[in-house]
Amino acid sequence: MTARPCTAIAPHRGRTWHGVGLVAAVLAGAGVVGAVAATAGTADPPVPGIAPVASVVTFGLPVLRALAGVAAVITVGLSLLPVLVRESGSTTVPEGAAIARRTRTGALVAAVAWSVSAVASTGLQAAELDPTVPLTAGAVADLVQRSGTGQGLLVTAGAALGCASLAAYGLRRGRALPPEPQLGLALVGVLPGPAFGHASSTVSSSAHAVMLLATEIHVLAATAWVGGLAALVAFAARRHGLLAVALPRFSRLAGLCLAGVAVSGVVAGALGLGTASPSALLSTTYGGLILAKIGVTAAVAVIGAHMRRRLVRRALQGRPERFAAWATAELALMGVAFGIAVVLGHSGG
Repeated sequence: MTARPCTAIAPHRGRTWHGVGLVAAVLAGAGVVGAVAATAGTADPPVPGIAPVASVVTFGLPVLRALAGVAAVITVGLSLLPVLVRESGSTTVPEGAAIARRTRTGALVAAVAWSVSAVASTGLQAAELDPTVPLTAGAVADLVQRSGTGQGLLVTAGAALGCASLAAYGLRRGRALPPEPQLGLALVGVLPGPAFGHASSTVSSSAHAVMLLATEIHVLAATAWVGGLAALVAFAARRHGLLAVALPRFSRLAGLCLAGVAVSGVVAGALGLGTASPSALLSTTYGGLILAKIGVTAAVAVIGAHMRRRLVRRALQGRPERFAAWATAELALMGVAFGIAVVLGHSGG
């Protein structure tokens, strides 16, 4: 069988990195806005006799976590794109080698930022747990020893550094290194947050396993969904040949991810509320955050449905401008959802 080459589009390196920077800025900015707004809306009043947490810690910790989440999303997305544009028996991708190299370069930078953000979060986490103790290396080490959250952050930082190492090695070896190990390690890196965080400490033991599984599925599906879309917008939106290969494949993956996010989110949210009545959605901080996240996620789903029905075909016909614009708007809402999720996870059930 003769391979059918995709339409070759000359690489535009400057435009590519401009697109990556724009996508990263949109996600990071929206994530910070979501985290700050959710934190401000759920802040508890000072309690007499208890040392208050400094504002820089109260707001800085969710901001750092949101930035770490965005860096993780970008790392996963840039690790996923080479899989989406992989050559098959009937399709070749002339730009595949160039895309593999550029995505590895971007993943290297994003993974380092992810690791640094995770490590920095351990310091602010220590300051939040005990505002009366000076923030020193010893205080951070004590946090790691006695706190599952601190241990999870270090595991995440290690996985992120592993991704950076694989990306650097791939840049030296070219296409000899398949993208799956880097993608797998990036996905592993997002798991410690739910495993060591609120899912392990906010529900009864009987519901722990179910909530943990639901939360892990939720995080994995959301990360792959957002990361894949971000990589498509940054690298393929202006390249018809790449988009023709990657977009249909990603659309199928996105549908599965949306279903996973929706079902797992309902399960985790219900278990987080525990035995509380449905009115707790309106009367508790946790319930309010759930409603806010549901609203943003619903808006994302509406935009996604509009794109699949109206814009995907136009993009595959060589008219991707409206697709890129709507996808960027979808990414902005996804960033807000990530920011809210950071505060939701920190608040517990």
